[in-house]
Amino acid sequence: MKFADKYPKAVPGTEVEPNILFGETSDNCAHCGRMTNFVDLCYEAHFCSEECIDAFDKEIFKYALHK
Repeated sequence: MKFADKYPKAVPGTEVEPNILFGETSDNCAHCGRMTNFVDLCYEAHFCSEECIDAFDKEIFKYALHK
């Protein structure tokens, strides 16, 4: 589920769930490219959904294991 659908009334500068901030500026999701204001504080990158964070995690771990 997209964070924008999950938190439609999010206020800029607030943490909507642990490590997920609704930022003041939008940028492309680090995984799918969709514009979003939600930022994963661990990666310090924009993500539009938990599914995109999970997919990004898998790619990172896959790369790290093959190095």
